[in-house]
Amino acid sequence: MAKKNLRRKFTQEIQPVKKKNWTMKIIALLFFLGVCVIFIVQDSNRINLEGSWKSTKIILDGKDILGDNILNNFDLANQTIISNWGNSMSISTSDSDLDAHFKIKKKSKNVYSITLSSKEKSLNGDFVMKIDTVHTGPQSYIVYVELKRNKTFINFEKEVVVPPWKPERPKRGQV
Repeated sequence: MAKKNLRRKFTQEIQPVKKKNWTMKIIALLFFLGVCVIFIVQDSNRINLEGSWKSTKIILDGKDILGDNILNNFDLANQTIISNWGNSMSISTSDSDLDAHFKIKKKSKNVYSITLSSKEKSLNGDFVMKIDTVHTGPQSYIVYVELKRNKTFINFEKEVVVPPWKPERPKRGQV
């Protein structure tokens, strides 16, 4: 009988120990924590100038860049494109293209300055930034931005149309 008991013990299958794969769980957790930290740290009072703007006045060291050139009257030939992703500003006219990197600083309550750095010498330094908004209708307004430093002026504008708010349809049981 002792032989039969030994056979039963040895004939049982030994299952390998499974290693738990925690790497995917750890990666997902780190990603979630990273997104949470970004939303917590993000400044909601930051000025957002991103987009395509129409340049109205560009004077670099007293020289008018827009000038009397008829081609600058077209919207596509006369644009200022601002990208927050790389903090870059591109000013294009029919005659020239200027690129600069920027950083917006808050000096005091509602007074902002912008620091530009570029290959163009007149675009380097701190500029005083003034932003003005004019309502042109119930859902539209025009934003004017003025950058000023010594003999250098850059003005650009953008028309913004906000779609009307649509109320939710009433649900069953609501009055």
